Amino acid sequence: MNQEIYDAAIKNGCTPRMAEMLAARKGPGLNTDTSWWAGNTHFSEEHGDEYAERTRKLVERHGGHMGPHDDYIPWLARFPGDPNAVISGMDAKSGIARAAETHQAEIVRRKTKPAPPLAPDLVEEKVSQVAPDHDKLPAKEKQKLKQEIIEKHAYKPEGE
Repeated sequence: MNQEIYDAAIKNGCTPRMAEMLAARKGPGLNTDTSWWAGNTHFSEEHGDEYAERTRKLVERHGGHMGPHDDYIPWLARFPGDPNAVISGMDAKSGIARAAETHQAEIVRRKTKPAPPLAPDLVEEKVSQVAPDHDKLPAKEKQKLKQEIIEKHAYKPEGE
């Protein structure tokens, strides 16, 4: 799938499904559980039994459950062992739809979250230049100094 086409389609008001179809340059396929399992191999076959066992333990640690016929879709996981990436063997279609919605919401959240104004290593470098003995400063003073450096050196778009 071409991400640039997808992003442009979304920006121009297409629904996510339509944007996906345009980016993939193919129409929708069959949306049944049987067609999903016919074209998909179980994650343990793809990644190996050791990975599958580690993933099962992580899913359980995060409050999920994986039955013997469940699948795990790593690209839908927000973190290793994400229970939302578990697809039930009896209800693959709705599980994938639920996981994809969660995944899409995460993408939107990341895009709307402001980027850090200045890289942390640059801030530390400037703090060291301004106050060589900054390690001895109280936490509040050090934070105030960092904020001043960010305000002074961070990129500001024109008009701000």
